Amino acid sequence: MAVLTQGWGSPDNAQLVTAHLSGDPRAFQELVARYHGRLINFVNRMIRDRERAEDLVQEVFIRVHRHLSRFDPTRQFSTWIYTIASNLAKNELRRTPCTPTAICARWWTPSSPRSRPITGRCS
Repeated sequence: MAVLTQGWGSPDNAQLVTAHLSGDPRAFQELVARYHGRLINFVNRMIRDRERAEDLVQEVFIRVHRHLSRFDPTRQFSTWIYTIASNLAKNELRRTPCTPTAICARWWTPSSPRSRPITGRCS
C-alpha cells in the first residue's frame, strides 16, 4: 500500500488503520511493532507477572484485529488500545485470588528494600 512506502516518514496510526482495513497486512504488523513493547510494560506494571502480561498483550492484539473496523478514526488509536489493555489487566486482577500469599507473590520479594510482609486490605 502507498501509505507504508511514502518517503515522508512513518504513517500515523489512523493511516495504518485505514491501510489495514483496505487489505494491507503490513499495516497491522506496523501497529503491533509500535505498541507491543509498550503494552507489555504497561500491563506488567499492573499485574506484576511478565509472562501473563505477554499473554494478555497477545489477547489485546487479537481483540484489536477483530474489532478494528469499530475504531473511530477521529479518536486517538493509542487511547483505544491502552483502554483494551487496561481492561484485560483489570479483569486478570479480578480473577487472581485475593490471599496474603497472592499479595506477597505479586508485590513482595525477600530481597526488596522494604522486606516486610504486606498487611491490610487486598486491592
